[in-house]
Amino acid sequence: SLPSTEVESLKDSLGEVESLRGRLHSWRSAVEKLEGDGEKASQELGRAEDLVVDLLGQRGICPTCNLVHGEAS
Repeated sequence: SLPSTEVESLKDSLGEVESLRGRLHSWRSAVEKLEGDGEKASQELGRAEDLVVDLLGQRGICPTCNLVHGEAS
């Protein structure tokens, strides 16, 4: 049998571990959401770049800023 002070210390430690486990789960969920958001933004950027190429052709002048755009990379 363990002295009551050790039991209380173990309970406190277990509570801390449980709290950290919950925080880790929350952080992992947040990271997964950010990864998904980043992937979505990357796909949207790719679509926007494709639209620019379609609008300007392989080489053209931007009607808004008058810059010459080269071929898409």
